[in-house]
Amino acid sequence: MEDWEAWRTLLAVARTGRLSTAAALLGVDATTAGRRVRRLEADLGRPLLGRAGGLLVPTQACRDLLPGLETAERALREAGAALRRDPEAADGPGWRVVRVTAVAVLCDHLLAPATPRLVADRPALGLELIAEDRNLSLTRREADLAVRLGPLTAPHPGAREIGRLDYGVYAAAGAAAPERLPWAALDAAQGHLPEVRHAERQAGRPGPRHRASRLETLRRLALAGGVRSVLPDVMAAGDPRLRRLGDGPAVSRPVYLIGHPEDADAPAVRAVAAWIEGLFAGSTAGPGGDMPVG
Repeated sequence: MEDWEAWRTLLAVARTGRLSTAAALLGVDATTAGRRVRRLEADLGRPLLGRAGGLLVPTQACRDLLPGLETAERALREAGAALRRDPEAADGPGWRVVRVTAVAVLCDHLLAPATPRLVADRPALGLELIAEDRNLSLTRREADLAVRLGPLTAPHPGAREIGRLDYGVYAAAGAAAPERLPWAALDAAQGHLPEVRHAERQAGRPGPRHRASRLETLRRLALAGGVRSVLPDVMAAGDPRLRRLGDGPAVSRPVYLIGHPEDADAPAVRAVAAWIEGLFAGSTAGPGGDMPVG
């Protein structure tokens, strides 16, 4: 598969003419894409790409290879589609498992609680929730769908905004003068996040008194009393032990859904994509709907 990923990268560069564009389509960084192409060139002992008019163009050696690579890509795509239509063909459990990656707060407080409604009428559907901030590769099948919080660090051609995640300022429900409490925020390694920047601005020069590496730890700090924190409403709004301070969201971040292009016609993935989009719209969607591809 590692070799095939290198050949797929060569195909993508030959089609787009740009290493960065090909890398974005494949869900990897440009350095990785470049390394894959150079490895192929070293193995074959000849250049596969040249430059013309500011673009990377196939050499004659590469053009000789392209028809076979395109045939192999098409065969793999058709085989994958057939397997998704018939999960028992791989001696599987008899249901189609859709792998969804999202940040932990969405897995724990939005997707997991709503899963029974998703599968109630779909006995052939299974769900694997991967609470992971790292961008798992859709092309390598580490995940079928990704739910990402914006702003995205790099543009993704298949990303579609499906809603927003609102954050509020929360303190313990019984706290006296909560507007005067010191701040607690995520650690400096996450200082680029809008919710962390908001807490730091409000804290002023002294900065937040307490830090945590996880939102769950931050929530527990707020529950313990003596601090206020910026927390996602989906995590904190339903907890009677917490009190939301102020009107309106303190921070609102866009949410993107990203899927795999070869799953556009896979009923199970389409159903899960529609369900996720429905959750952000405030209701659970039924089967169907258009799946974003990328």
